[in-house]
Amino acid sequence: MDRLIRLAAKVPLANSVFERPARRRPPRPFFNVTRLTLAIAGVIPFSSFAQNANENERQHPQRRGGSKQTGTTKTHSLASNRRDLIVLENLLRSLLVMGAGLLWTGEVHAEGGSCPSGYYPVGGQGTMGCAPLPGSGNQQAPLPPAPQWERRWGAIATDGPNDALGVATDKRSKREASQIAMQDCKSKGGVSCKIDVAYDNQCAAVVVGDGGYNVGNAATVDIAVASGMKTCRDGGLTNCHAYYTACSLPVRIR
Repeated sequence: MDRLIRLAAKVPLANSVFERPARRRPPRPFFNVTRLTLAIAGVIPFSSFAQNANENERQHPQRRGGSKQTGTTKTHSLASNRRDLIVLENLLRSLLVMGAGLLWTGEVHAEGGSCPSGYYPVGGQGTMGCAPLPGSGNQQAPLPPAPQWERRWGAIATDGPNDALGVATDKRSKREASQIAMQDCKSKGGVSCKIDVAYDNQCAAVVVGDGGYNVGNAATVDIAVASGMKTCRDGGLTNCHAYYTACSLPVRIR
């Protein structure tokens, strides 16, 4: 028994079947993530990133496959890395171009949102405008219809010997205005009433002086009074003054 113990003591522990094998560390990544990010962002050129990756491969060849490479195998690995980087660079550049195109399309769409319905954006950068869509039926709004006016009539009836004066204003017709003026004259004591003037869309004035009177019409009251005053003075009358004035002007119905 003592002999077996001494023989077992001489066997190296490393050869024991109970020894756990050493764990191999996984290979570290071949790419430098920081420099790859800077290359994608355009901060450093891809050529600088590729040179750094090749130098890393030459210094640590075991990171790629776990064993050293020499001669033709090492040269082939470097050439393969360069091709991989070229493919990666082209792919990333294509993605960047596609992303920029999508951003530009979104910007144009956002600017086009300011156009009203039935219009689309036109023009270059900084000179955006809106144009009607073909076939949208957008036409200039029709002009509103012209206003319509309806004439209004007035009349003056007098009976000089009985000092009676009858008037009518703002009537729809000459006949209506004349009838009302005659009735008004008779209601004030007139016996031989007669229509002195019937006018439409104008003004009228009765100017009285010592021993007489006159009736006239014009576009405005001032013109009618001035005309009557001149007639009164030209007739040799004194104390001429405006006794009655009125207007019958058109009325807008639409």
